[in-house]
Amino acid sequence: YKPQRAILLCRISDADDDDTHGVDLQEKRLREKAAALGWGILRVEVENDTSAFKRRTVTLVDGSRVLRTYRPKFRRTIASLMSGEADGLLALDLDRTARDPRDLEDLIDVIESRTPRIPVESITGSLRLANDADVTMARVMVAIANKSSRDTSRRVADHRLARAEAGLFGGGPRPYGFESDGVTRIEDECTVIADATKAVIAGASLRSLCRQLIDDGVKNARGKVAWIPETLRGILLRERNAGLIVYRGEILEGVDAPWKPIVDRETWEACCAKLNDPSRRSTPGPAPRWLGSGIYQCGHADCIDVEPAATMRVGTSGGRGR
Repeated sequence: YKPQRAILLCRISDADDDDTHGVDLQEKRLREKAAALGWGILRVEVENDTSAFKRRTVTLVDGSRVLRTYRPKFRRTIASLMSGEADGLLALDLDRTARDPRDLEDLIDVIESRTPRIPVESITGSLRLANDADVTMARVMVAIANKSSRDTSRRVADHRLARAEAGLFGGGPRPYGFESDGVTRIEDECTVIADATKAVIAGASLRSLCRQLIDDGVKNARGKVAWIPETLRGILLRERNAGLIVYRGEILEGVDAPWKPIVDRETWEACCAKLNDPSRRSTPGPAPRWLGSGIYQCGHADCIDVEPAATMRVGTSGGRGR
């Protein structure tokens, strides 16, 4: 039969949040394919910048915590097919649909739960689950794709470890106190870090230090005169301040950093001890401004499986309230 409530699944593994060119192109091609097949469309599920390989700990309906790929839109697709809300699935290809064998098995279980099987199609023809031979081939192809992802992940991890052991910067946003290469020091910013470290050891609060930085017009790493205790605390706790190299949260002893330490290790450890002292007085922060902030739990598909449970909050992005 020809589905009249099909779901179009679009996925791109790596994209900026505001870059939807890839998924937009997929949607266009999928709509054309659906029209050619005579399928009706229930909705389009878009997984932009979403990995079908990387796993994280999520909480299942029964309360158990397990490792799963984090794909709320894919899970919602499975649920719609299972409940009968949707009666077909159309994707670009098998690779865009699943790269984890467990995800594929979940889809197979739903497809085979109906007689006749729920129709599944793809533009490339690689996603076929119409019979046992198709299912077997899909399992083989996903296993191969999963191995490819694991090989890539291992090579990337080995490369990062090699860079760390060589004392090279691992990349990312410019760390305060250093140029974008993560090695060349910015002396004025290093002085701020050193002075704040000594002030914390002497008993100064992060909040008072932030007020002082703002009053003095000191800019942060983004070039703005805006400081909050959480940001300053994170800067002062960095191992790189003491010239230490870290890989996956562990200090690589015996590896010399290619930059001059901002403070000596003993001073940095004393500062960390102060900041991590559980008896250290802290304030609850400003009172919530918006009704339900930090209380109401979010029911959006992207937030349901988040650990800990996501709560509603108000933020800004590009000057717009969200």
